[in-house]
Amino acid sequence: MPLTIHDAQDAVLIAKLEVESWAEEFIREWMQPVIAVNQAKQVDQVLQFWDSLPPEAHVLMEQTDPRQHAQTMKKVEELRRKRGDNG
Repeated sequence: MPLTIHDAQDAVLIAKLEVESWAEEFIREWMQPVIAVNQAKQVDQVLQFWDSLPPEAHVLMEQTDPRQHAQTMKKVEELRRKRGDNG
């Protein structure tokens, strides 16, 4: 549906909406690299924490809840693949 401008107030409102829409898109695109870096840092922190756990902790987790431990190990491996390493 084409927009029709009836008066100056309509023109101002339309311009504001177009600028706001453009600004939101610009910021979203500009922030993508920042978000990607932040997510990569979070993945690194999680994997570093997981790798720093003593073997006894892994054994205890597996004995306490084998299903949950298996799911967690699967997620850890997914994070490693996402990061591009094999641990």
